[in-house]
Amino acid sequence: MTLLDLKEVDGVGFFDLTKRELKGRPAKEIFVFIHGYNTSFEDAARRTGQLAYDLKFPGLAFFFSLAFPG
Repeated sequence: MTLLDLKEVDGVGFFDLTKRELKGRPAKEIFVFIHGYNTSFEDAARRTGQLAYDLKFPGLAFFFSLAFPG
């Protein structure tokens, strides 16, 4: 699995990004994954992508993390 895009955003940025990305898409849905305790940023990103792929989710996939990359 390869992640094609990863963006870190704050609360306001999240809503702006969501509006921009959903514009013109037929599926106006988002999937938000909140990972469990002791999960790295990288693992949460991979798991979010895998879940969206496995579910054939047509909208946007996001994850919430308090962990930081690196």
